[in-house]
Amino acid sequence: MNTAVLRDIKKAGQLTGLLSIKALAQRKNSKLGNVVAGARFELATFGL
Repeated sequence: MNTAVLRDIKKAGQLTGLLSIKALAQRKNSKLGNVVAGARFELATFGL
């Protein structure tokens, strides 16, 4: 198999893993999800 294809598959796997972890965190503790979302918003707003 092509190494670039393998790399893309690995990246996609990491992405879906992160998304599922995020979804679990938000389902488990919505306050934590809000804190994370708030921090992301601040980072985006102030361009840090």
